Amino acid sequence: MEDKYVFHVHTKRCGHAEEIEDEEYVKRALELGSKSIYFTDHGPFPNNPFRNRMRYEKLDEYILSLKLLRDKYMGKIRIHIGIEIEYLPSYDEYYKQLRDMEDIEILILGQHHAETSSGRYTFELEDKSDEWRYLMEGQIAGTETGYFDVVAHPDRLFKREKKWTLDMKTEAERFIRVATKKNITIEKNIASMHHKNQYWKEFWDLVPKDMPIVIGSDAHCLDDIVVGKGW
Repeated sequence: MEDKYVFHVHTKRCGHAEEIEDEEYVKRALELGSKSIYFTDHGPFPNNPFRNRMRYEKLDEYILSLKLLRDKYMGKIRIHIGIEIEYLPSYDEYYKQLRDMEDIEILILGQHHAETSSGRYTFELEDKSDEWRYLMEGQIAGTETGYFDVVAHPDRLFKREKKWTLDMKTEAERFIRVATKKNITIEKNIASMHHKNQYWKEFWDLVPKDMPIVIGSDAHCLDDIVVGKGW
């Protein structure tokens, strides 16, 4: 179990985070008394088909930067190198490659978009009323693969919904059963708590008390850093 950690930190490479050096996050984590920090920037895909993430050609630089910081701060704070990425079945072989990369310690599943039955992506849909259903299918499928160590903000996929429904409860329970079977950690996301309909108490009321949970900052700037305890 980790004691005093900073989990889920992005870098300027994703294109929508504060334009600061990686080391500034490490310094802030130390100031707050954290014993470890987990960098999990938005993972790239080959040929860069999606926005709001680091470019594929930046992946080696990202890893090298964090390895150098890990050596520099050894004995002061543990620096972990990770990736947050969506699960898209058509990229299944790519996730295996990421898992096989020696320097990537942790993969977290962050289902921001998904593939639809028509072969499109959810962000391309004109009618997004069923978006969460596709996102849930992707999140469950990704969890079942065993590729991922943590599922980030598992309740954020309901962000377009106005009220909790029986359908949402049924699908949330299905996801929780799969995550429990796979013994995968789920993230209680601090950033989601600051946005309407991204954090659902109804979802967390369904989570068994013995299920592994990590507190994630989802930091895109220094002020987002939050120290979690007891993971």
